Amino acid sequence: MLCLETGSHGSTFGGSPLGNRVALEAVKILEEENLAENAKRLGNILKKELDKLPKNIVTEFRGRGLLAGLVINKGIKRKELFISLIIGCKIKRCKIKTHTT
Repeated sequence: MLCLETGSHGSTFGGSPLGNRVALEAVKILEEENLAENAKRLGNILKKELDKLPKNIVTEFRGRGLLAGLVINKGIKRKELFISLIIGCKIKRCKIKTHTT
């Protein structure tokens, strides 16, 4: 039977007892705290709220669970968009993290 030795597959920590233990503990926490189900439930709420955004501003929603992204109409000026988002988020007390490509 072919077995990979620690470090032989190009990963510094892959296959090590400590790395495996950390991975098992992470999975245990995900299961015990129902984090996947919670992300799905909250993600549905997030999508429902994001669907309320004007279609002339937001052209597409992408995501799953709480990992979400919006495609913004290129004709919208960045300053106008940010002002609208900031005002909306201050009202709803949420946080914004932006990324431009």
